Amino acid sequence: MAYGERGRWTDMLEIANKRARKYPLDFQSRLAQGLAYHRLGNEHMAQIAFDSALAMMDEKEEARMTQFSRILRPRPSDQSKGSIGDTIAFKKLPLAQQRNFEAMYWLMSDPLALTAENEYRLEFLSRVVWSEFRWTNEDLNLHGADTDRGDVFVRYGPPDLEMTVQGNSDPNANVGEAGTTLVWNYRNGLTFLFDMKPGYGTAAVAWSDKDYLDQIKRALPVAFDNVPAARMIDTIPIRVARFRAGNDSTDAVVAARIPIDSLVRGLDLTSAPIDIDFRMFDQYVRVKGVESVQQRVRPDSTTEPLSRIWNRRMGPGINVIRIEAMQVDSRRAARAMSRVDPVITAGFGMSDILLGTKPTLKSGAAPRRWTDIAIEPNIGMFARGSSIGLLWEMYDLTAKDGAAKYRVSIEVERVDRTIVGNFAARVVDGLGRAIGREQRSRDKLTISFDRSAASADALVEFMSLDLSESAAGAYRLRVEITDQATNRKTSRQTVFTIK
Repeated sequence: MAYGERGRWTDMLEIANKRARKYPLDFQSRLAQGLAYHRLGNEHMAQIAFDSALAMMDEKEEARMTQFSRILRPRPSDQSKGSIGDTIAFKKLPLAQQRNFEAMYWLMSDPLALTAENEYRLEFLSRVVWSEFRWTNEDLNLHGADTDRGDVFVRYGPPDLEMTVQGNSDPNANVGEAGTTLVWNYRNGLTFLFDMKPGYGTAAVAWSDKDYLDQIKRALPVAFDNVPAARMIDTIPIRVARFRAGNDSTDAVVAARIPIDSLVRGLDLTSAPIDIDFRMFDQYVRVKGVESVQQRVRPDSTTEPLSRIWNRRMGPGINVIRIEAMQVDSRRAARAMSRVDPVITAGFGMSDILLGTKPTLKSGAAPRRWTDIAIEPNIGMFARGSSIGLLWEMYDLTAKDGAAKYRVSIEVERVDRTIVGNFAARVVDGLGRAIGREQRSRDKLTISFDRSAASADALVEFMSLDLSESAAGAYRLRVEITDQATNRKTSRQTVFTIK
């Protein structure tokens, strides 16, 4: 405890190692090892130590040390109603679903799957261990992680500034016994106050601070700002377009723009390796696909991000996609995570809108599915003057006299209404002909036209959107399909940017 207060983690590790050698089955020494290794930046050894400690505990003690509800909202907030992101809803779940939710949380929060350890979970365990070491009071039968200071510490980590001031806010304190106030301040703007009474080894959340703390825990139940890995990770922009497949499955087209230029910038290397990793998980956190490659680039000539495309078939239910890139020499990394929600796989409807280069037929025959169209998918970022390719499918339109008749309405709207500049659009078919009737306002226009096609379970539409005369900025695209035999409507919308 004393070494930890002074940040002397090497000394703590030395004591823990000696005790572990003398008492091989003592889990406390393993916990101290894990805490010290983690604070010293040795995540591999920290993982081994924590795993050993948890294996030595009985089930009750292990469950208390890893108690997931410590970092959930105490009760629902306005934003979390209907979800399981709070303690009350979480504890109502069957045990198997609790474990599944917990596993999904740590999967989604892991800074980098390319590293063997989950740095956030190691930080969580380190916070719980330190709270147990520092604030456990056996005389009062209090576990440190269950105290007010332990609760705040597990959620938000070590304070960046700690100080004490005379007096506190306890309304029940006698004159002359008010004690002191402990102040914890964090770089992210959070500040917490604790009342401390003379002669007691405990501290309670300041009486005047209780409502504030409750609001903070509902708005921000946990933060891992102090973890170094969280501060060195860039973002990989991605876009996912979903199409129906057989047997309640979905075909997903994943486009990514990997910032390899920033990962290798300034490196004094002739050739720098970049590890690129794609992973897909199902709703039970089972790995359903992994693709890992290493690509070498020249730092002195790499000036643009790298575009990558993946086509994957997903099963029913929620799926999660993780894409990561890491330069091992600089330890710079980038990642993307996307939750892909299930789609209706039967009945009238349409796919997502796939954006990309100008689409063309792969052969002369009429397309039966989206895979018959040649198009290079895009994350939704286009150079000014370029053509914006559109591709989507429609499903189970009602046939009349052997044909499906439907109306297509394409709406383009400026997201930023303060953009100054032209706003004009044309929809161009595969032969380069403009199609549709246009309705225009200052910041929005709609182009609609009627179609007829031989009846099929799936119909394919592909065309180009010409915005070459429009100003740079963000735009919203909405496509609505009307089945003219039944007047049923379905629609999809997306956003894109013109640079």
